[in-house]
Amino acid sequence: MILISTEHSIQHEIQTLHQLFDAGLSHFHIRKPSFSALETKNYLKKIDKAFHPYCVVYHAELFEDFDLKGLHQKSVERNAVLMKEHQSLSTSTHSIVEFNSLTETYQYAFVSPLFPSIIKKNYESKHLLESLENRTNFKTQLIGLGGITLNHIPELYQKVDAIALLGHIWMHENPVNQWKKCQQLVLSYSV
Repeated sequence: MILISTEHSIQHEIQTLHQLFDAGLSHFHIRKPSFSALETKNYLKKIDKAFHPYCVVYHAELFEDFDLKGLHQKSVERNAVLMKEHQSLSTSTHSIVEFNSLTETYQYAFVSPLFPSIIKKNYESKHLLESLENRTNFKTQLIGLGGITLNHIPELYQKVDAIALLGHIWMHENPVNQWKKCQQLVLSYSV
């Protein structure tokens, strides 16, 4: 299970993030589109160094200063980047055709939005979920994203390799407890 940051900073974000790491979060995407590499670096400095290997960033130059989990590339920025063996390269896709066209360079890719977004108004795709049955790329992990809630997890684990959460966690009054509930349900499907 992957957690993606909110686009904008929220109250007690780093404190909550540390609690999420302590609760088992091991794959965190720092997705702050308005952040420069320097701003992302400053954000990373607020995160305990022990958790840096769980963080994925969108700025390749940060690998010079931090031991990170991986690099994520937007669809318009895709290029083959040589990562260390323990690091991942990921990207985002918005159709099964786009996902199927990815090379094995990408360990995983988000396919979104599967459901109406919790955070972005009017951000949805009516038939994306159904189109997943047309998957032909099995070298890249398919990560479902977009509007996913606890109620969607049973249905999704028949169609995706893993899920990424954002609004369902960060918009909840108790993000840590919500993460634990989702994690428990996801773990019940991976047994």
